[in-house]
Amino acid sequence: MCNFLEGSVQMNDPDTRIIYRQYATLYFVFVVDKSESELGILDLIQIHYILSEIVLGGMVVETNINDIVSAIKESRNLAALSQKQ
Repeated sequence: MCNFLEGSVQMNDPDTRIIYRQYATLYFVFVVDKSESELGILDLIQIHYILSEIVLGGMVVETNINDIVSAIKESRNLAALSQKQ
């Protein structure tokens, strides 16, 4: 799940946007101005999510691409199940 929210009264800046993406119980939230691309930020979040399957605590924990893809698919399945409940 992801979304873009335009600036609000609470932020006192109409040029500010909140961009977020949810993976299971994790939320990645970016507050950016209008000069940033919403889709570019979502790509950045996706890249970080994939990197978290490879690197943990600064150490490479997985290099097998098949295992990485499998872990990402499992995470997406868990996220889909949690949203149905």
